[in-house]
Amino acid sequence: MSSSPSIAGNNFGLTRLAELRKQGVLTTEVAEQLCEKGQALRLRGHKVDWTGVLDHYKKDGDLSREELEQVGDFTIAAQNARKQMEQKFKENETKPTAIQFKKMQALDAYLDVSKGLSLAYTEATSRAAVAALAGASFGPLNTVAAYLAWNPAPANRLTHLIEQMQKLENGTSELVHAGNQVTPVHQEKLWQAKLQMLDEAIVAAKAGNPPEIDVQYFEMTSASFVGRLADAAEAGCKVRVNIDPSRPRQSNADEVSIDESPRKLRALLQLLDVSKADVGVSVYPVAAELGNVTQLMHRKLLRVGEKVLFGGMNANEGSGENFDTGYVIEGPAARKLVEGFQADVMTSAGSTPLQVYGRKIMANFEDGMMGLTPHGLATTLDIISGPSPAGTRIPSKPTMEQLETLAAAANLKLASLVDMDQLKHNVQYRSNKPMELKLKGRKMLHKLMTDAFEKTGSRTNVKRLKDMTLPEGKAQGGVKVAVGSSSEEREALILQAISTAEKFCYVPTFVITKAMARALVARRDELAAQGKNLDVRVVADAGVYQFGGTPNDEGYLALEDAGIPVRWSLLTRAEADHDRKIHAKQVLTDKMELVGSTNLSNKGVRDNWELSGLVYFDEAAPESIDAREDGMQRFEKLWNYESIAFDSRAAAILQDITSLGMDQSRKKSIRTVLNMIQNYEVQTAKLIEQKMAESPALLEKADELQRQGMAWGYARLKACEVSFGAEEFANMLKQVPMRAKIDAFARGEVVTLEG
Repeated sequence: MSSSPSIAGNNFGLTRLAELRKQGVLTTEVAEQLCEKGQALRLRGHKVDWTGVLDHYKKDGDLSREELEQVGDFTIAAQNARKQMEQKFKENETKPTAIQFKKMQALDAYLDVSKGLSLAYTEATSRAAVAALAGASFGPLNTVAAYLAWNPAPANRLTHLIEQMQKLENGTSELVHAGNQVTPVHQEKLWQAKLQMLDEAIVAAKAGNPPEIDVQYFEMTSASFVGRLADAAEAGCKVRVNIDPSRPRQSNADEVSIDESPRKLRALLQLLDVSKADVGVSVYPVAAELGNVTQLMHRKLLRVGEKVLFGGMNANEGSGENFDTGYVIEGPAARKLVEGFQADVMTSAGSTPLQVYGRKIMANFEDGMMGLTPHGLATTLDIISGPSPAGTRIPSKPTMEQLETLAAAANLKLASLVDMDQLKHNVQYRSNKPMELKLKGRKMLHKLMTDAFEKTGSRTNVKRLKDMTLPEGKAQGGVKVAVGSSSEEREALILQAISTAEKFCYVPTFVITKAMARALVARRDELAAQGKNLDVRVVADAGVYQFGGTPNDEGYLALEDAGIPVRWSLLTRAEADHDRKIHAKQVLTDKMELVGSTNLSNKGVRDNWELSGLVYFDEAAPESIDAREDGMQRFEKLWNYESIAFDSRAAAILQDITSLGMDQSRKKSIRTVLNMIQNYEVQTAKLIEQKMAESPALLEKADELQRQGMAWGYARLKACEVSFGAEEFANMLKQVPMRAKIDAFARGEVVTLEG
């Protein structure tokens, strides 16, 4: 399946028009819009009798070949005219006259309708292709086709996807497991649940009943989490671990950081160092299994005895402060989840650096560019000299004194590893810029990794990994849970959640693509055609890449164009340099809730090794209805207090649309507001710090919440919310200087961006 980008010229032919009419897309209303916008334009050498075209279409429901060619040629001419005007004003650095600006607006208006028809044709073609395989009675047809129109699948994948969805539709899917007890642990409860489960394991082990612990995470570097794992192992719990290896991060040609690899390996080595403990650790062989080290083993799972917690949250420093979702599950679905973990451990047991990283990265240790930040350097030195016991935290911004102490313990000189001027500069200015390792530094890192993999590949460790006991998985409750492991299974679960929504569909998400956005639009439109209203709302994470872009602009614009309410996250920080995120991968509907590690991105769905689930809501299982209510309340709070509506079209007028065009101008306005949101969030951290400094009682409340297992940042935010009240706390945040500017810009007003 492939999409077509334009309806202009010969592409806008009889076959296409017939398909649009057949699908009910090219209605009289749409034809009127196209002709109205076309009539408002005057393009030299391209004359169309728009009145005649419309009259002919209304009368016969068809157009002649000559009329089709005229409309197609006119559309191409309109596209070229718009580009020429953009180029002219950009090259001459001039502004358009009032007449020129009016023409540009007329061109944009016509091309918007044209683009809409192109979009409709692409999705109509996709519907025909899906219907040919699944049959016209295939329930999720519209949702699946709209999604696949913008994220095409090869024929074999499409066949498997349809088979999975048909089984979900008719109740025969092997992915669905009945008889589970479920407990939602969203946002601040998620990190608490992780630590509480480990604390319970330690208590049980000391009482002579040690539960087995299984851990699988993309990131697992939190001192408090790894420390508790070590304590549980020391108390007698069998502990099995599987992690993603990480890969170098390259922001530009001169900056390649490999910080994450030593951080992750340090945690594994700390666990292996626990005396007389039954610990088995493994690194997923990403390069060998997924074909490329850029793909991720992105799963997140914690098993303690019969309970399994899975969701979207990692186990590193700062994870617990994100807006994220998860469930604690007991029953058959819990056993199924651990079966998947066991398979991954068997795949990973004894993996080598070559299987994990691939030849290219391993060669970089010899003659390539490798860099560490001061924190990464401190971590590496700690491993060489130890590592220090599990639970010991490496400072995120180490001092020169701390680095020199670590280097001395490792019997190394800092000057032999990195440039000292660069190191001192980074430390002084608390910079996270990676420092290029000298040859000795690269050899040091290479040896560290080689030694680490010798330990994970030892006969003793591999033997332990092969010794696992699954949960019994007996029925514990009345909730159905679907578990998706393979890419096709997870894709089916996501589309199942969207395509079965009847009353509402709420999506707080780290990533939203155009394909996912159009799937949501298709479900809304399908129900609207039946006279039903589906409340669809989306909150997209406002994070930006290092180069200033966002993965969410295409999805945001697609939702905005379709009239779906969509907002950007506006999250309060407890610490200025920790960027809280909407890290959830959640689709919450009246029928079910999607949870797991799979981001709603093409990479997340198709390429990474992920884990997703559906929790079904059923009146016969009251705990599932309670879970739905909890999710709804949390989303409403996010929508009302922690997100902001933004009209990109209104804001785009403030940008230089004469040189950019409306689409690019809208994207530029999005980048502008996202940068403003980043500044706002930093300012909120200063407010929180101020309130904590002013009130010892408030600080004590935050510390008490942290002692109960809540993440450091969430504890401070919750303390403020409880002490001041939700409304008063929200009003305080509205007084942050940047907030008024964001609100004004979102309304399309001119603002100065400083401050």
